[in-house]
Amino acid sequence: MRWLLVLAAGAVTASAAAGSPADEGTPRAALPVSAGTLLYLDKPGWSQADGARKVAIAADFMRVFCGDPNMPPRDLVDCLDRGEGAEPLFERALSCVAGRPR
Repeated sequence: MRWLLVLAAGAVTASAAAGSPADEGTPRAALPVSAGTLLYLDKPGWSQADGARKVAIAADFMRVFCGDPNMPPRDLVDCLDRGEGAEPLFERALSCVAGRPR
């Protein structure tokens, strides 16, 4: 069980490093998509991303957190683009998936 915590901590550290100061000169839309990108993405980062990056982020979210193979990533992108709430994008993404008619 302890190894699982170490593995999770390593994954969080690696994801956080993707947004490190070394990337400050790189526009957010150009940064690579890694596991959990949506977890740390803010509204301006989502708004600045182009359509292909949004679909890649949504597909990554679906693969890592959701596991609903019947929901196309484009549907999640559309839901997140329509969202007006103040909650973080990750919470909105969970709501989009949970509220999807089956």
